[in-house]
Amino acid sequence: KINKHDEVTYKRIKKVLRFIDDSLSDELNNEQLSKLINVSESILLKSFKKTVGASPMQYVIKKRIDRARYLIITTDKKISTIASECGFNDMSYFAKQFKRIIGISPKEYKKER
Repeated sequence: KINKHDEVTYKRIKKVLRFIDDSLSDELNNEQLSKLINVSESILLKSFKKTVGASPMQYVIKKRIDRARYLIITTDKKISTIASECGFNDMSYFAKQFKRIIGISPKEYKKER
């Protein structure tokens, strides 16, 4: 059975997750996310990691890469356009994160599709 504290934490983290999903192309940071649920950044980081298994920014990057993968497969948009639409302002950072998570570069991924 979930205790009251865990229930409150879960509801707060759910609110953060919804906000992240709705704001993937926007600039996001821990300070902004902690203000959203009226807790300190350290409480946000601890609660988020406990609930989700990753830090908020790790989660954001993973969600952005998932979205980029989807767009690479389903559209003819240029990879730089997709990167920008997914919240990556730096193409080389996008490519590095994509390769770290997926195992191949965005260009290779597009070729394989």
